[in-house]
Amino acid sequence: MIGEATTTLQLRENLSIQLRRASADDLELIARIYNEAVRNTTATFDTEVRTPEEWTNWLETYHGEHHPVWVLGIEEEPAGWCALSPAYKHAAYGAATAPMVFLDTTAQHRGLGPAIMMFLEDEARSLKFHSLISRVCSEQKAVRRMLERVGYQEVGTEQQVGRKFDRWLDVVIHQKLL
Repeated sequence: MIGEATTTLQLRENLSIQLRRASADDLELIARIYNEAVRNTTATFDTEVRTPEEWTNWLETYHGEHHPVWVLGIEEEPAGWCALSPAYKHAAYGAATAPMVFLDTTAQHRGLGPAIMMFLEDEARSLKFHSLISRVCSEQKAVRRMLERVGYQEVGTEQQVGRKFDRWLDVVIHQKLL
């Protein structure tokens, strides 16, 4: 159970997503979903799973009121998490944020992405962000198409900047101005 939802997104008559702010109690769920992506996909360029201590540090250091994390559920079952993360570490980039969405394998390919991205856009706007930046492995074609459908523009490609699964990987940068 994901607990009491703070927001519900109705996707279709028979499908809704509940979102609530994440807490330290959710780190095991967040880690499980993310670490699955680390081990099996190019959705992240991390090559090693993070320890519980690293997850605690991530939540405490990078996420708070200005960079929130949400747990999402479908029919009261945990289905993933999303966040507004710092896009860059330097203060001059403070008006830019990087939306992140990681879904449990059972929740993928159900059309959730656009609704979650629009939710994150609304949250970013309310937090006074000016720019949304999404860096996506060029192999993640479905994610790139979804970003374009919700108004992101491809603004560049970093060629062969990552290496995972014994191959060089490109990163495509998408941006949306609010």
